[in-house]
Amino acid sequence: MAAKLLRRCEIAQHTSIHRYAEQELPLISHNPSSSSSPLASQSPPSNISSPWSPSPCKASRDQLGHPQKSIIDTDTKNSVSVYASLLRKCGELRSFSHGKRIHGLLVAKGGSNIIDDSNTFLANLLIQMYGNCGAMAESASVFYNLPFKNVYSWNLLMGAYIQNDENFNVYPLFLHMQMENIIPDQVTFVTVLSSCSSISCLLGGQWIHINMQFFGFEYDSIAGTALLNMYGKCGSLNNAMRVFDLIQEKNVISWNAMFSLYTKYERAKEAIQLFRCMEMEGIIPNKVTFITLLPACTSLGDLSQGKRMHVYILDETFDSDVKVENALLDMHGKCGDLDLARYVFVSMSERDVISWNVMAEAYIHQGQNEEAFNLFKQMREEGILPDEVSCITLLSACVNEGSLMEGKHLHCFLSGGKDKSDVISGTALVNMYAKCGDLHGAKLTFDKMQQKNVISWNAMVAAYAQHGSSDFCFHLFEEMLCRGVRATDSTYFSILSACSHAGLLYEGCFWFEFMVSFHGVEPTTEHFNCMVDLLGRSGQLDNGEALLYSMSSCRPNAASWATLLASCKAHSDVDRGIRIIRQVIRTDPESAAPYVSISNIYAALGRWDEAEKIQERRKGVKKQRERVTEYEFMDDDDDDYFFMSIQESDRKHQNFFTF
Repeated sequence: MAAKLLRRCEIAQHTSIHRYAEQELPLISHNPSSSSSPLASQSPPSNISSPWSPSPCKASRDQLGHPQKSIIDTDTKNSVSVYASLLRKCGELRSFSHGKRIHGLLVAKGGSNIIDDSNTFLANLLIQMYGNCGAMAESASVFYNLPFKNVYSWNLLMGAYIQNDENFNVYPLFLHMQMENIIPDQVTFVTVLSSCSSISCLLGGQWIHINMQFFGFEYDSIAGTALLNMYGKCGSLNNAMRVFDLIQEKNVISWNAMFSLYTKYERAKEAIQLFRCMEMEGIIPNKVTFITLLPACTSLGDLSQGKRMHVYILDETFDSDVKVENALLDMHGKCGDLDLARYVFVSMSERDVISWNVMAEAYIHQGQNEEAFNLFKQMREEGILPDEVSCITLLSACVNEGSLMEGKHLHCFLSGGKDKSDVISGTALVNMYAKCGDLHGAKLTFDKMQQKNVISWNAMVAAYAQHGSSDFCFHLFEEMLCRGVRATDSTYFSILSACSHAGLLYEGCFWFEFMVSFHGVEPTTEHFNCMVDLLGRSGQLDNGEALLYSMSSCRPNAASWATLLASCKAHSDVDRGIRIIRQVIRTDPESAAPYVSISNIYAALGRWDEAEKIQERRKGVKKQRERVTEYEFMDDDDDDYFFMSIQESDRKHQNFFTF
């Protein structure tokens, strides 16, 4: 289209002038990938002719020597309209070559004589056209050669920088605009705030906020929404909430932006409450509202609220939108309503690959792994090509079922003739092979990965730890450190697990101390549990118990005490076992396991009366979780039964060996 319009324009012009302009106009070399900051050099490149400098065209007189008027002089308004249409079309089609030729015609035909501020008008279109074509050097050159810049000129160059992922140039340009005493408008603030959001420039965004207050845009719905978005994406949710409250006329976009931020910061409950406020104010939700809020229902497990939104969607006829239906499908599947999820899936008028992936994930989430495999086959039969997410989702089903053969089929599908795996799929395959018992396949996949991140290394280290290959586990861990990959808490959990399973007390203590002192990783309950298990296997029950009482960064859970209890049974430490059982009951009063354990200990010692009392106590346990602060066991024989409160226990063990 641009070529046809350009051809018509060329035919309409004087042929001789056009040919001469084509010969005399210096061509602009274009390399869209190369661009420079406007503040680094505020003058255009020397090889670019400015349309506002004297025209280099020598064909300004006829054969008799009289001045010759160009078509722009004779029919200015018509020419401006034609050139404006051509520039817009070149920008839409991203046709740099045609746009450059139109730029040349403007220079050759006396663009500096256009009246009624058309210079700035066409220059703005040139800035926009070059920006759409990715030629930021040319766009900036036109801008800085423009003698009279209006606010639209600045906005268009800022927008061009954002469009070409050069957000770092926008804020300096805004400061330059202030130095030129140009009054910003709504578009200016929205554009600059968008760039600050992209590069997480909170300080710059705060300065923009001050300017918005000065120029009266803080309460504007559009600019205010951009401001709260900036605060939210830069990590300042409280400021975003304050800005939201200040917006006088909130539209649905403002509400959606706030919903999105609450969901991003995992404050789903507040998002649902805000939605109720939106209903009370009579704001009609749109598709984006439900796409944003349904994940909040999912994270809360609030199926009732999700069903209310489902009714909204049906009333507003949004159920024909595939993105809304995918969000509904995901919510029902993860909230446990598999029947309704299946109904949504079957009734969808249009399904994309995401729909199939979400349905497969719902089946796996509910433990129906075979249905997920059947869905994958149906997907291929209907001509839907599975993507990487489809295969990774099904790999988790292979792990759940222990189906190595299905995992290998998925591996072949993922490879697709490639010798090397990428990071995400490769890590999932390593995990699948390891948990399905094929350590060799896991190592082979790991070695073929072209790129590895810390999660990939953790998966392979965990594979060795799970299979009891402690030597290979330590060797791979040392190689990981040598390559500059920083270990995480998951890495050290695998290392300590390997030490625990192999009974390597010295190595386990060394790596635990290395984790805390060298890498500064805060020990979690799982790390302490590994160390308690290691100490218990080595017969150091005193140190294991003392370690649990000395935990400061976290609290022992039922598994912590149960781990020590298993060691007490193994080493026939009855008295300690009874004491530990009380701690298990305190941390998990609903569990019947500790009652069974203490009953078995008494029965093994032939103390049947005590065993029967424990059984009666177990039957009377209430099925609700409550904090138990003390347990009292009384009998005539004080040597067998004793009273111990938590406070007394803490005082008794405060002088224990601190690990």
